[in-house]
Amino acid sequence: MEVTVLTASRAPDSPPQSLSNLRKQKEDLRALPYAPHPNCTAFQFKQWYWNKGSQKLQESFRSLIKIIKSKDFNPDDICGINWTKINTQLGLNDWDDDKWKDADAGWRTSSIAIQIPFHRFTLTKGAREFIIKNFYRRPLVSVIREKLALKKEDMRHFHLEPFDLIWRKGGVKDPVRLYGEIYMSPSFAEAHRALQLSPPEPDCQLPHYVVSLMFWSDGTHLTNFGTASVTPLYMQFGNESKYMHCKPSTHLTEHVAYFEEVHMSPAHLPLYQLIFMTMQLPDDFKLFASHYIGKNKIDSDFLSHCRRELAHAQWQLLLDNDFVEAYRHGIVVEWADGVSRRFYPQIFCHSADYKEKCELLLPSPILQLTFARSCIRALMAMVKMNGLSPCPRRKVSKSASSLFGTTKDRRDRILMERVDNSAHRYDIVTARAKIYNEDYAVDSAFMKCLLIKDSLVPTPNVFSDQLGPELLGLKWFEMFVIDLLHEIELGIWKHLFIHLLHILESLKSPAAYELDRRFYLVPTFGHDTIRKFARSVSELKKMAVRDYEDLLQCIIPVFDGLLDISHDTPILDLLFHFAHWHRLAKLHLHSELSLAILDEETTNLGVCLQNLQNKMCTSFDTQELQREKAAYASS
Repeated sequence: MEVTVLTASRAPDSPPQSLSNLRKQKEDLRALPYAPHPNCTAFQFKQWYWNKGSQKLQESFRSLIKIIKSKDFNPDDICGINWTKINTQLGLNDWDDDKWKDADAGWRTSSIAIQIPFHRFTLTKGAREFIIKNFYRRPLVSVIREKLALKKEDMRHFHLEPFDLIWRKGGVKDPVRLYGEIYMSPSFAEAHRALQLSPPEPDCQLPHYVVSLMFWSDGTHLTNFGTASVTPLYMQFGNESKYMHCKPSTHLTEHVAYFEEVHMSPAHLPLYQLIFMTMQLPDDFKLFASHYIGKNKIDSDFLSHCRRELAHAQWQLLLDNDFVEAYRHGIVVEWADGVSRRFYPQIFCHSADYKEKCELLLPSPILQLTFARSCIRALMAMVKMNGLSPCPRRKVSKSASSLFGTTKDRRDRILMERVDNSAHRYDIVTARAKIYNEDYAVDSAFMKCLLIKDSLVPTPNVFSDQLGPELLGLKWFEMFVIDLLHEIELGIWKHLFIHLLHILESLKSPAAYELDRRFYLVPTFGHDTIRKFARSVSELKKMAVRDYEDLLQCIIPVFDGLLDISHDTPILDLLFHFAHWHRLAKLHLHSELSLAILDEETTNLGVCLQNLQNKMCTSFDTQELQREKAAYASS
């Protein structure tokens, strides 16, 4: 192989060039074997510098000696090279002209216009348009088409038809059904059956199948210091195994959007509804709103309404006409086996966190635990947070939340299921007419009277408008699934643990210090199953989700004996049932037997929490923790 070595430029102090000229030079150099490096020696030196880490080790030193001792090394090749210019060319990207996009991956930027209502008592009443630029998204249909263009070796991992997984236990006559994947679920089987029984498209004899879509989003903090963050929306296909999804090397998770967010300051909220939120609208939104509101303070209900409008306006762009058309008539794709098939995308589940951390100061600890994270799904389900019926899927009243697991609660959850019908939509349309046509305030007495019964909000749901039960059959109330990580580990369990700390602090004995000492003595287990606990667990500093999960797994022997026997035994029972329920809920593969045990444990956990509220909480004069007092004082 013959390599032509080009001489380097001898003008290291040449004047700076424009970005466009550098980009043109980079394109011209692409034809060279080591571009933008002029020769092999320069490329090897630069590769050694960037790829061997900032702190050079003995191995790095040996690599450098190897380069110098190679027969192709020539000191003259690295003389007079403008290394700064090479670094600049290496760092050039297509988005350096402030256009963050990748057309090859299908990314698009869009502007979003939302109507901001200013009521009759503001400085300037009426609805005003607020435009948010640079909403980054990928058209869902193009992502689905790209996914379905599978390679032949990947076809066997994409399940087109549902099936039942059966376990035949020795000595047991009846087989046991197992549940672990979307394509094993009754929902997928019912969707497949309904599609096969539906009339085909005109003049189409192609086989047709369901494509299961799963969405979720979670706020991502980008820096260790600062507040920079993004909220990406991910999409996965339920036709593939979750064990494949867990492997980063398979690249089965698709980024489809980056959401804009809303900010709500705790200063805007009353004391009995102290809510901490870190979502934010664009920086100029408050200036925009203040211009029309005047000297009055921007209240929380107004910001909540704007936040809901923004969230559903973004989903309006994602659920565009092409996606609705594909949802109704399917997408024809030729697979690697040469057979064309018609695929019908259907949304099966949606999970979102939106980085909300809510602490509702409710009348009892049980209500506080139950609704600590209910706001996670309330945004997309269009349910008012901390309303009379805050559950996104059922109209169960907040006052009855402490009865979960009881016979009455089970009956209510069946009879009081939320349904997207004409009556539901009529109240929302009436409320919006008052707000946008007659300049009513979002939190006016009329709005509360009209919407308070079912805890509705005056924002139409985009899933209802585009894919609802009367249009394309999507029962969107049911698709908002529980997020164990945020709702249980960072929600209910975290609040329960803090309540136990309140109980320990109320004692005159150093029980809290003993708790910290015992946790610190807990040995690690496995590679990352149980990590080393901090010296002061009770301070809850720099705690990740995995740390709260570790607390739950180790809490029983640590808490044992910290209280007197009359209180110690009921709390240990509560902790056992909570840990048992948590382990069952996180099983990767369920059977009909394990689901029956989980159902029983749900009842047991409810009984223990009710016992904690009715019999034990009254025995302790709990006060705020020192960390809580400091947090309230600083706010």
